[in-house]
Amino acid sequence: ATTALPQELKWALRFLDAAEAALDTTLPRLFFISFSLVRPPLVFTFVPRKTEDLARLPRAITDFFMAFFMALAFMDFMAAFMVFIGSAMVVKAKELMQQAG
Repeated sequence: ATTALPQELKWALRFLDAAEAALDTTLPRLFFISFSLVRPPLVFTFVPRKTEDLARLPRAITDFFMAFFMALAFMDFMAAFMVFIGSAMVVKAKELMQQAG
């Protein structure tokens, strides 16, 4: 058993030297090396039956447009309110002019 251990270590050292020589590269070539020993195996899964893959509505887009239209509705309300207040001021001014008149 004592002679088998150094032989096993020599084989491991040769393997590590070969691996280092294969992976000793410059940066651009590094991206073309496949690390198949490190990559996890593929896992096949079933899609759950009672779920949906996509959302019913894209929430961010819907929220943006709702906020946009709410801002337009608010501006319309403010314009109508200003017309109402302005007309009320004109009516009150006419009444005051008729009383002074």
